[in-house]
Amino acid sequence: MTRRRAYLVVALVLAVAAVAYLATTLWHVGPGGPTLLYFYSDLCAFCRETTPIIDDLRSEYGARLDVIYISIDESEGRSRADEYGVFGTPTIFLLNGEGEQVNVLRGSFPAAVIESAIEDLLALETTRRSGSQ
Repeated sequence: MTRRRAYLVVALVLAVAAVAYLATTLWHVGPGGPTLLYFYSDLCAFCRETTPIIDDLRSEYGARLDVIYISIDESEGRSRADEYGVFGTPTIFLLNGEGEQVNVLRGSFPAAVIESAIEDLLALETTRRSGSQ
């Protein structure tokens, strides 16, 4: 095997390992902070409208909210969608710090509706945390 081919094989192995690591790390949903799961498809017109809203909200809420994008166009995303009972896109799940579903938004919504749902989630999370101390 030539040196160049050996480098390509190593690069491919590292790329596969990186994707596997990111998939398990980024899709970990459990005890932690409040989380927004955004199920979308690149083929969905409503998703193309909703994604910039989610991007803006992700920037706005920063460290207070974990935002996880899950493409149902990929097999891993489809599996995760099946776990959550997603039957259409866009679908947004809001989970509390214990990983429990607090709210779900199915379909396209204005930014104000999504932001209001996030504010409600953060208020519940603040109440939950202050009650447990």
